[in-house]
Amino acid sequence: AKVSIMAQGTTREAAWSIGEGGFAVLYPEDDQGWYGTGIYQTSYCSYAHDYATMKTSKSPAILISAVIAGNVFPVTVQY
Repeated sequence: AKVSIMAQGTTREAAWSIGEGGFAVLYPEDDQGWYGTGIYQTSYCSYAHDYATMKTSKSPAILISAVIAGNVFPVTVQY
C-alpha cells in the first residue's frame, strides 16, 4: 500500500481530541464538509492552513498524518 504524508486543517481543540481518541466516524449531522461528510486531508499544508484559519481565528491547528488512502475524491484548487 502507498503511504502519503497528508495535512488536515482544524481547530486546536479538535486536534487534541483526534490525538487522544483517533479519527472518528462522522455522521451527517456532525459536519457536512465542503464535499460531504468525511475526513478531509490534503498534500498542501497551505490549503490545510487556510481551512484551519477559516474555521477559527483563535486556535487553528494542522495535523500531519501518514495516510493509506481508501475512497478518495480528488479536488483541484487554483490559487
